[in-house]
Amino acid sequence: MEGKMLLALFSVLWSVFCLTECECPEGLYTASNGLQCCLCPRGFYLVSDCVSPQTPPQKCEVCESGTYLDQPNSEQKCEPCKTCGNIANVVEEQGCTSSSNTVCV
Repeated sequence: MEGKMLLALFSVLWSVFCLTECECPEGLYTASNGLQCCLCPRGFYLVSDCVSPQTPPQKCEVCESGTYLDQPNSEQKCEPCKTCGNIANVVEEQGCTSSSNTVCV
């Protein structure tokens, strides 16, 4: 009987762990509806919250060209990319992607 109880306890603990780690590898945020929702991955922004706790799909879309988000997030818009532009002796080392800002040197 003890073995069955330990197995049941392990199953419950694994389910709780897996809800946050398996279903939401980037982590969780509290939505305006009070639910715990999965964060959007780097390079994506939040379009709409989840409709059931800790489960995708919250709706995330990729950042448009010229914008980025470099962390898992619940942002509703992406950040504009930096431009190296007209700064003397500064060149672009790495271009902007949906998940990283421009690097100027």
